[in-house]
Amino acid sequence: MKILLFVFVLYIGIISAQIPDVQFWAYQLQNLDGIGSVDSLVNSYYDMLVLEPTRTDKECTDFDAAEMVARLHASAGTVRSSKLVIAYVDIGEAEDWRIYWQDWWVAPTESTYGNPDFMLTPDPDGWSGNYPVAFWDSRWQDIIVDNDSSILKIVIADGFDGIYMDWVEAYDDTVAISVAESLGITPDSAMIAFISHIRDVARSINPDFLVIAQNAAWLADDNPEYFDVIDGIAREDVSFGGEADVEWGNPLAGDIPQDSLDRVETVYMLNQYLSAGLTVFSCDYALLTENIEQAYNFAYLNGYIPFVSQTPLDRLPNYTPPGYSVKERIIPNRHDIKIYPNPFNSVCYIDAPTGSKIEIYNIYGNLVANIDKEPYIWQPKGMTSGIYICNIYTSKYRETHLLSFIR
Repeated sequence: MKILLFVFVLYIGIISAQIPDVQFWAYQLQNLDGIGSVDSLVNSYYDMLVLEPTRTDKECTDFDAAEMVARLHASAGTVRSSKLVIAYVDIGEAEDWRIYWQDWWVAPTESTYGNPDFMLTPDPDGWSGNYPVAFWDSRWQDIIVDNDSSILKIVIADGFDGIYMDWVEAYDDTVAISVAESLGITPDSAMIAFISHIRDVARSINPDFLVIAQNAAWLADDNPEYFDVIDGIAREDVSFGGEADVEWGNPLAGDIPQDSLDRVETVYMLNQYLSAGLTVFSCDYALLTENIEQAYNFAYLNGYIPFVSQTPLDRLPNYTPPGYSVKERIIPNRHDIKIYPNPFNSVCYIDAPTGSKIEIYNIYGNLVANIDKEPYIWQPKGMTSGIYICNIYTSKYRETHLLSFIR
């Protein structure tokens, strides 16, 4: 526990170096055209939302994504006065419900390529209608990036602030590796080149466009140039995962624990992104309260910006991150309040203005201390080691700080 706390404190100052002012984020891919879905997003206090563009679905081409994005931009998050809205795009798999899928296309099988033959094999994780592709193929890159009606240009036209790229791990798919090597192509280098091209085209249209990768953290191993072509990375299943193609509330939609060795390797690799100054998001899938709490706790301790949901991703969960509140928004710290030592192991001194009131919460949102008299000192008794949220109220402003208590 002490090692994890140290890692958290070490990176706390650069958690949002590339993507500033994001304290809470959420992720929804289905049912955005459902009654009240966009209203729920507008009324939420998430600073960043990763959303399915929806009108790129053949069954939802009349969905007004531009209006959705505009409404979300007009609404505030917890820290941001205008939400960031990021478009989910699968760059490594063809999806048979997308507008680019033609009637004559034939899906690949385990033994045969598809038609067009850049579709290589069925999704190995069991997601129906998804097919890993030869992502270096110019025909595929035209669909995603280069055509006038490419997915990238559609989401930019609709006002999205960035792209959230799924299936970057196509570079590590066994079938893709085999095909690439037969053509003299190095898959990891080809994927980095593809993402760099996405970024270049997007920023030629919107210079502030954000590029966020999902999973495939090991792409940076031996390829440090990858850090220069993305603004952040999200990692699913840091603590808990779930099964594909299940409904919300199904016990298989979460609570599947990550292998302990895999989690150690995940932390090791994600630390490389934090060291490079990139924002790291986590997305876990859990239904049980203790697992939800554990997922948030582990993510915060390691310096990630966490979100916990269920694998259908068809709504906002009814549980929210620790510290998230629709009544009290946390504002960025703009005043000279000193807290020392931090981390601490017995007593913490809070140098706040006279007349301040201080509330301290654990990471599950439970109030553990009220301090309203000078000197402002917190001496935890009977508390466990961990991260605590310190809200400081003065006559003119409120600030929030994170305290690290190590017994």
